[in-house]
Amino acid sequence: MNNLKVIRHAFGATQAEVAYAIGVTRVTIAKWEGEFSRPTSSNLKKMAIFYGIDSDYFYERPVDARIKLLLAGNGEKLRATQRADAAKQREIDELAVLMAPVTFADASAQYQLSLKLLTARAEEATLGELRTMVALHRKMGSVLHTMLEQREAEAVVAAEDKGMPLFDLLEDN
Repeated sequence: MNNLKVIRHAFGATQAEVAYAIGVTRVTIAKWEGEFSRPTSSNLKKMAIFYGIDSDYFYERPVDARIKLLLAGNGEKLRATQRADAAKQREIDELAVLMAPVTFADASAQYQLSLKLLTARAEEATLGELRTMVALHRKMGSVLHTMLEQREAEAVVAAEDKGMPLFDLLEDN
């Protein structure tokens, strides 16, 4: 008995997805399912790990309703993880695109515009959304304040190292 196709369908995967997961071609999966060839023991182990079942189900044990339900659940968990990973990757990609060409002046202008828009639309916000925005604003303000203090301290040290009066250094800015 060859349960490879039944297992794959219950899991909700394509031949290409299984092939990619275990490191073979889609044609190889098709050959195994069509009984033109059999997977090596190593590939059976890889598929067992991918599907989350014992490798005996591929050829030796029948796939009953309980195993199909288990496969469906395992497939959904994998797809949910993949969706979450894809969403995280999109966020990272979007941030990279946003950060690449932006100068501090550009970011400052966007921040000011965003604050004006948030203020103008604050009446539409829920209490929770307002709390979140206020907390975020405080956090960002705190980070910027810390950076300012650090930069001012660095300027003092630089002035002392150059032997310049601090007043002269500050006038250049």
